[in-house]
Amino acid sequence: FGSSFQQLLPWAMADAAKVQAGLSLEWRPIRSHSTTYTGGPVHYRNQSALLYCSCGDDVSVVSTATGAETKRLGKEGDGMFCFAVDSTEQHVVTGHRSLLLRHWSLATGEELAGWKAHDQLVTSIDFSSDSKFVASGSIDKSVKVWDVKGHFCTHNFRGHQNIVSHVKFHPSKLVVVAVSEDFVIKLWDLRTSSQLAVLTDHLATIASISIFPTDQGTVLVTGSRDQICNVWSVDQQKKLKSIPAFESVEGVACFSTKVLAAAAKSSNTDCKWLTSKDCPSFVVGTVGSKSQFRLWSPTGTCLATRPSPHAVKGSFRRLLAITDGTQAMTIGEDLSFVVWSMPDVQPVRHLMGCNDEVLKVMWLPPPPSEEDVAPTKLVAVCNDEVARVIDTSTWSATFLKGHTDVVLTCDLSKNGQWMVTGSKDHLAKIWNLETNAVAATMSGHNGPVTAVAFPKKRKDLGWVITGSGDRTIKMWTLPNLEGVSEPVEVKESKFARAAHEKDVNCVVVAPNDKLFATGGQDKLIKIWRLADGELVGQCAGHRRGVMWAAFSPVEQVLASASGDKTVKLWNLKDHSCLKTFQGHEQSVSCVSFLPNGMQLLSAGSDGLVKLWNIRNTDCIATYEDHEDRIWSFDMQGEHLCSAGSDGKIICWKDVSIEVGEQRAVAAAEEQAKDTRIDQLQRSGDTVGAVDLALDLRRPALMKKILEDYVMKSLEKAMSSEEPGAHHALLQKWVTSLSDEKLATLMEFIAKWMANAKNSAVATQLLHMVLQAHDGSRITKLEGINHLLTSSAEYMKRHVARVSGLQQKSYILDFVLQLGGMVALPEIQTDALSTTMKALYEDDSDVEDAMDEVVEPQCYRMAVDESEASSEEDEDPAPPSPRIVGKKAKKAQNGTKKKAKKTGP
Repeated sequence: FGSSFQQLLPWAMADAAKVQAGLSLEWRPIRSHSTTYTGGPVHYRNQSALLYCSCGDDVSVVSTATGAETKRLGKEGDGMFCFAVDSTEQHVVTGHRSLLLRHWSLATGEELAGWKAHDQLVTSIDFSSDSKFVASGSIDKSVKVWDVKGHFCTHNFRGHQNIVSHVKFHPSKLVVVAVSEDFVIKLWDLRTSSQLAVLTDHLATIASISIFPTDQGTVLVTGSRDQICNVWSVDQQKKLKSIPAFESVEGVACFSTKVLAAAAKSSNTDCKWLTSKDCPSFVVGTVGSKSQFRLWSPTGTCLATRPSPHAVKGSFRRLLAITDGTQAMTIGEDLSFVVWSMPDVQPVRHLMGCNDEVLKVMWLPPPPSEEDVAPTKLVAVCNDEVARVIDTSTWSATFLKGHTDVVLTCDLSKNGQWMVTGSKDHLAKIWNLETNAVAATMSGHNGPVTAVAFPKKRKDLGWVITGSGDRTIKMWTLPNLEGVSEPVEVKESKFARAAHEKDVNCVVVAPNDKLFATGGQDKLIKIWRLADGELVGQCAGHRRGVMWAAFSPVEQVLASASGDKTVKLWNLKDHSCLKTFQGHEQSVSCVSFLPNGMQLLSAGSDGLVKLWNIRNTDCIATYEDHEDRIWSFDMQGEHLCSAGSDGKIICWKDVSIEVGEQRAVAAAEEQAKDTRIDQLQRSGDTVGAVDLALDLRRPALMKKILEDYVMKSLEKAMSSEEPGAHHALLQKWVTSLSDEKLATLMEFIAKWMANAKNSAVATQLLHMVLQAHDGSRITKLEGINHLLTSSAEYMKRHVARVSGLQQKSYILDFVLQLGGMVALPEIQTDALSTTMKALYEDDSDVEDAMDEVVEPQCYRMAVDESEASSEEDEDPAPPSPRIVGKKAKKAQNGTKKKAKKTGP
């Protein structure tokens, strides 16, 4: 076997080399980012640097180092509203729509227990510092405390006049702080099971609370939408200070000045307020409706103010103190996380939580010195006013803020230094990606800028083409933008053309920078000369709007994707349609040529990515990794990135070489195994050959081996050599099968049972399986119920078919009786008996069969016609003993009628 494989291996590697020089076979996702946060509570743990986020009905555990989801907890079909994580990161408690609290183990991800907590929905949960108790607040205006191990209620506090929105444990005492929607704060003492204090001062909803231990005692900071931030003493149960924030406060957090001073010293950060004599022991951070992150002293002095880097107008939702207070994290309305360095309050990292709809993605070309390195950065525009530069290794992003409305499209220069974006604010902007700043702005369109394109051949900018919802295209000549400190306003275009009768959806430039094409909602593709903007021709044939187009890198052809669910290939010389690719179930959003120019990739609203062979328009592969509409993809060498309405960004790689090698090696291994099967058959090891065929999942080959083996065994049995030996060997083999092999065999049996020609082998093997294995083992096999049910139904049909054949065989007796009978030669009863023993293992079955078959006086041959006619006066022969009752009478009557009719 080993020598055969070594002989076939060179052939396998030669086949792999052909794959490497030929067409693409397969693409695989190598990394992806999907939604990890959809709004709701967020918890951060310093020990593990993990972020616990609400994601739909689940808790998503995200690594802040890689940005990847490491675990997900949740109960399908039972929506989650709040959750809490204990300080040891071993337990999670979640509150659900079913009014249940569920206790989860973080180590295993299993649900440990579930119990009904309140009469209405739970709104807030918190663990005690020792992780022994968990508190829950509810819409039913009550606060309950639960034993974590026993899952029973230890305290039930009632007294709130409105919905309880926040509950928080004291960091060192068995005291619960509860906030209700009537702007009242109550402190509950677990030791006395009584109300400790009532704190009232706010005039609007309290959006956030923070409890912080200081040298002077524990303080409670509350941020409210009445634009006031209050500082309370928990120990003295009184208000210490009111900080006027002059904005609706959405999040508050406290930071120790000792920790901040140490962080400033280690990072060489100069903060004068930290070194002043009246520096407080802690500072308060707030975020609110003005989209600013601010630091306050407890006395009400604003120490620092920074604008929001978030999208969606910079709106904030929450503020957290992380990494032991050396950093802060803000959560924005764009459902992303920004990490801030402290105490200088500067954004240092942007983690994506939810991208909503990703409208466009493009690979960022690597530097010339790293052309052979796989790309790791891409640019993306989502359903908001910022563009993003994303590092796919950590899934962190840099936000480019400048537009005032949703960004719709983008394009990159050949060297990757510049990016142009088009937006609903009617502007196109050019960005320097080295500084992440706006370098130029083009204004002049009267509608959303829906399409943009840079030169594809020249490395410098020179010009840019834009298309708009105002149905026009414009070419802009650009000045030298290197080193500009302020954005350049470009108001005049080189030329402007009324391109389409409806919105312009795409603009693409030919690889040689001589032509460009536009596609519109008017179902047309138009080809333009780039030098003067003159129309060269148009391609008509689509039945819906043209969503995207792409020039071939090797031929004078153009591919287009349309809302009519097709991809078309056009000749650029006469603008005729060459081929049409059909297979998408919904509109096709994007299309691109592979570098070899012989294949296409397309994606559409059906969430499918399809790989096409241009020569025969065959779909080679279909990929279903997206869950919703795919808006865009981009290819760079053997790497692809795709994104769409599901908010998922997937990075793909062309693995044709690896797959080709694997397929060639697998084919060589199977060929070697086929050779091995043949060798086993020749050597007489039929059981080994059958077992290997079962491993290879070759039902046809396995059936042939079994049939040949049974026939040979039958011949031996008829010659009195080892009668029934084949049955014993097969029974032994069936008994030794593992669960996996037994399941495969049952699958084969069910497949064979569906065909009358194969039913004999299937029935015999099924009989052996049922004899060799207990019913308890067989019922544990995967899919066995379906297999046995289908086999039983087919078996009924086979039994009915055999019974029908047996009844039809009675006519043979009737025919043999016509005209007279002669004795058959003496039957070889000994040989026949041996044959029957080979067919039937039970002696009683043999005796029954012999009684039915061996009846020498019942079978006769018809005599010559002349002899029959000379004996016309004699009575016809009696019916065969096998024909009795009514059948015998009918046979006799039929014979008499025939004799009278024919005459002498």
